[in-house]
Amino acid sequence: MKHLHGVRTMLVGCCTALLLAAGGMMVGAYADKTNPGLAADHVIACIQTAVASQAGSIKEVEVKHKKGQWLCEVDIVDDAGQEYELHVDVSTNRVVKAERD
Repeated sequence: MKHLHGVRTMLVGCCTALLLAAGGMMVGAYADKTNPGLAADHVIACIQTAVASQAGSIKEVEVKHKKGQWLCEVDIVDDAGQEYELHVDVSTNRVVKAERD
């Protein structure tokens, strides 16, 4: 049960940090009127999808808009130190690509 509490605490902390980071990305994205940005709740949903697919700690999240499609690239490090990069399609909220670095 302690393990679940730790995971929940980590997820809440990561979501809070991501909200702050996503707010900064939104400000930068609004500078380009053709690419309005991505809402923070979509980014959080992508992170939750990535963590459900690959357990570990979030190292980095990057939001990209390619060919009319929003993608979240979520870098995760597992307990053994292995790094993974997962690409989540925002429109379907599914992992479309997963790589081990």
